[in-house]
Amino acid sequence: KTLFVDVAEGGLDDSINEFFLMHGSSPAGVIGISNDGFRRSLAGTNAGSMFTAGCYLAECCSKADEYARTDDTFYEGLCAILLCRTACGQLFRVLKPDDE
Repeated sequence: KTLFVDVAEGGLDDSINEFFLMHGSSPAGVIGISNDGFRRSLAGTNAGSMFTAGCYLAECCSKADEYARTDDTFYEGLCAILLCRTACGQLFRVLKPDDE
């Protein structure tokens, strides 16, 4: 069994729109996030922010990999991707433009 399978066995909670999403970072960044959570004050310091300061997560590891980078810590030469169990809550879906 892999760690992912062990974590996923409990299932995701559809009532809170829960997903497994990935976040690319450096090994030091992943350790910091694991210890302190995502810090909005650091949002976009790696690769900039496309929309606004926030936590950017991806469904595909290939997208998260674009933001993963190496650093000069003990894990020199390695990149990191953090697997996040994410509650997305209720979505507001717009089906047509509102001219008002």
